[in-house]
Amino acid sequence: MRHPELKRRALILDHREDDLGAYATRYGIRRSALERMLREGLDVPGYRFQRDGAFYDYFATRTDLHQTSWLDVGTGSGCVDAYLADMLSPHMLELCDLHVPPDTVYPVRQIDGAGLDYPNKSFDLVFVTYVLHHAADDAIPLLRAHRIARRHVVVHLVCI
Repeated sequence: MRHPELKRRALILDHREDDLGAYATRYGIRRSALERMLREGLDVPGYRFQRDGAFYDYFATRTDLHQTSWLDVGTGSGCVDAYLADMLSPHMLELCDLHVPPDTVYPVRQIDGAGLDYPNKSFDLVFVTYVLHHAADDAIPLLRAHRIARRHVVVHLVCI
């Protein structure tokens, strides 16, 4: 059996520049945004969309989520938010993470997911993507997210 890291590297190496146009068209994301992520080392769009295509396919069909507000808990560099912002045109978004990387797409507030101090029902959507495996007790950030969300808590787990 191949090691998961080898599979990830193979996907990254298999990325082709012309795939960016296909992803831009499929998801309604500006090609320049995809190129920027790749050029600045913030993301590898080819790998992300191969791995997470179903996640983006879901949001591409959700016109009822356009012009909403959202909070992304554990955002990292914010590339997921940049892609979703192109797709959904939010009227407000906020990003937070325990460890803020030196380079981010949007400003990121440093905060622990267990200590989310936002008011009740303050965002339409709360994203909790790729982070629950870091939590000592994953129920705590989920309960906080539920309190903060007006409409939906979006949990996305990736298993490779």
